[in-house]
Amino acid sequence: MTDLIFTSYPELAEGEMARLRASAVNTQALAQIAEAVGLGEHIRLGKGEEGSGGRGKPSLLADTFEAVVGALYIDKGIEATTAVLVPLFEERMRATLAAGHRYDAKTALQETVVRERGGFPEYRVTSTGPDHDKSFGAEVYVDGDLYGSGEGKSKKEAEHHAARAALTRFGTDDNATDPADRGSASVPADRGSASVPADRGSASVPLEERDKERGSDARAS
Repeated sequence: MTDLIFTSYPELAEGEMARLRASAVNTQALAQIAEAVGLGEHIRLGKGEEGSGGRGKPSLLADTFEAVVGALYIDKGIEATTAVLVPLFEERMRATLAAGHRYDAKTALQETVVRERGGFPEYRVTSTGPDHDKSFGAEVYVDGDLYGSGEGKSKKEAEHHAARAALTRFGTDDNATDPADRGSASVPADRGSASVPADRGSASVPLEERDKERGSDARAS
């Protein structure tokens, strides 16, 4: 994938190449490719996994796809593997770039929080259900405030959807979402705005006013 991106899009900056790769090679993306080629129909499952809908689980589909690619590489070598993978990923990457979706949600959120708040997002994950059919819920916090939540069949998927919800508050979701993404993400109903109270340093308070206030405090002390 790295070679394909480098040779196909040499005009992209290194950081953009890395983010494009992350958006094309993740659990959701690989699961969608596996589903498109009908890989789930050929997985051998136990009764429990079969009964819980294992053939459609993104994590299982993605893992199986990676296993098949590894087996192909060992059996046929890099040229045969490349010949199979390039057609599967080329169109997806073109669509991703055409739509402006160069970021995976977690990377986009971290960059946004670092740039606008000078900190990092914090994820809190919970799980429910039996081991063979767990569901995960994730909440992402910025400066201690809940910014978004999401659900999924894996921890990574739940965090991804929570990050998407948080990006919606920052107004950058259009650059981070996958048009084929069908997961669950939500923005807290009572915190629907991306603004933060003035005493937390929100951009909604003019910089000049904050500087004046700080100057007044300094003279008063």
